[in-house]
Amino acid sequence: MSDRLRIMISSRCKDEIEIGNEKLSFVDLRKEIKKRLEQENFLSKKQFLEIKISEDFRTDFNYDSYEYCLQEINNADLVLVLFSGQRRYGVRLSY
Repeated sequence: MSDRLRIMISSRCKDEIEIGNEKLSFVDLRKEIKKRLEQENFLSKKQFLEIKISEDFRTDFNYDSYEYCLQEINNADLVLVLFSGQRRYGVRLSY
């Protein structure tokens, strides 16, 4: 058992959120949340949190980033999902 709390931050990549008068991509938002949380002291420990975001994943011929994402979700103690409220639908097929 790890002495660190493992957190996975997940969202769709291309969505944006408006904060004040600024639009921020979810990629940038995940990076900023990770950076700020890693700077905090929790339970008097500077390195208490182990935070994963999809930008950290490596890809190789055996796994793609989706596979790593699922693996990190399974390994996480806590999963934080960011959702913009936007809906997108797949391509409409005509027969």
